[in-house]
Amino acid sequence: MGKNQGRNQVQWTKTRDTSAFQWLDAMEDAIRVVNRDLDVVYENRAMVLELAQDPMLVKSFPLVNAERVFRDGHAYRTELCIGPTVYSLTCSPVMDGEEVVQVVQVFRDITSQSQFTSQLYGDQLRISREMNFARSLQEDMLPSLTAYGPLRFNYRYYPNNELSGDFFDLVPLGQGKIALYISDVVGHGISASILTMFVRQAMRSILKEEKIRQPGKVLDSLKSRFTEISISDDQYFTIFYALFDTQNHTMTYANAGHNAFPLLKRGDRVEEIQARGMFISPLFDQHRYQQHRLVYQTNDRFLFYTDGATETMNDEGQAFGADRLMDLVRKSGLSMLDTIAQTIDDFRSGSQKDDIALLQVDCLD
Repeated sequence: MGKNQGRNQVQWTKTRDTSAFQWLDAMEDAIRVVNRDLDVVYENRAMVLELAQDPMLVKSFPLVNAERVFRDGHAYRTELCIGPTVYSLTCSPVMDGEEVVQVVQVFRDITSQSQFTSQLYGDQLRISREMNFARSLQEDMLPSLTAYGPLRFNYRYYPNNELSGDFFDLVPLGQGKIALYISDVVGHGISASILTMFVRQAMRSILKEEKIRQPGKVLDSLKSRFTEISISDDQYFTIFYALFDTQNHTMTYANAGHNAFPLLKRGDRVEEIQARGMFISPLFDQHRYQQHRLVYQTNDRFLFYTDGATETMNDEGQAFGADRLMDLVRKSGLSMLDTIAQTIDDFRSGSQKDDIALLQVDCLD
C-alpha cells in the first residue's frame, strides 16, 4: 500500500524496514521518523551522533507537535532548548492519500543563530533606550515660555519616529528684547539630534555670553563656530533667526537657508517674510548674512515652521504646500496650531516622513 510522495519525501511503509529512510543520512540536520503510535521508527546518522554525544538527550527529545500533525495534517515549526543547545524543530506529515501515517521531525541546531539574535535584540533594546533618552532630552530642551511682555507664544512639535532634526528656542535678553529662532538639521537620528543640541548651546552662548544681538552677526558667529568643529561636508542646517523688540514694536531677522518662510497675518492678509541666505555648512564659510527689519502691529500673528508641514504628500503625490498653509493661517482662530496639525494629518498619505515644528507668536497690546 506504499505510495511515493516525491523525490525528497519519505515513502510510507507498514513494515519496520528502514531502507526507505536511509537517504536521510545525507542530511546535516538531526532527523527522526515517528509512527502513529508515537514510536520512533528511524533516526538518521546526524541524530544518532547527536544522541551519542549525550545519551540523556534521548529522554529530552520530546515528540513535540507530532500528535498535532497526526490530528490535523499540518506541518508545525517551533523552537526548543535541550541543555545548552537551541533547536528549530519542524514536524511534517507523511501522507497516504488523506491519512497522515508518519511524521518527520527535523531538528536544526540554531544555537549560534539564537545567540546572535539574542545579542542583536539586546543591542537593539539598548539603542532604543538610548534613543528614547535622547528624544526625551531633546523635547525637554524645548522652550516652556508662553509669554514675554505683550508677546504670546504657542507651539506644536511633531517629530517622526526617529530623533528630530527640527528645533526652535526662545531666549529672553532683557530690556524688552527676546530672541527666537527655528532650525532644521539635515537628516534624522542621532547625528541630527546632536546637531540640534550644538545649535542650541551655540546660540545661547552667542546671545548671552558674547551678547551679540543683531541677526546678521548672530548667524555669522554661529556659522564660524560650526565650521570650526570637525564635521563632514554633507552635514548642514538651516536657521531663521528673529529678534523681537517689544518697546519699539520691531522684529529684525536674518535667514540661513530656511526655505519655510515665516508667515505674518495682519487682519485678513497673510504674507511670507522672505529673506535669503545660504544654509550653514562647512562649504560656505565666507558667506555673510544680511538682516532685515519690520514693524509689527497689535494683533499681528506670526507663524514660524519647518518644511515638514508644507512638504507633506497626499495619495496623489501632491505636496501640502505654502498656499494651503497660508489659507489656514488666514482663517485661523485661537486653535490655529491644532487646526493646522489636524489638516496636515488628514492630508497625509501613509506615515509621517519628516519632522514638523510649528511656533506661533501673537502680538497683543
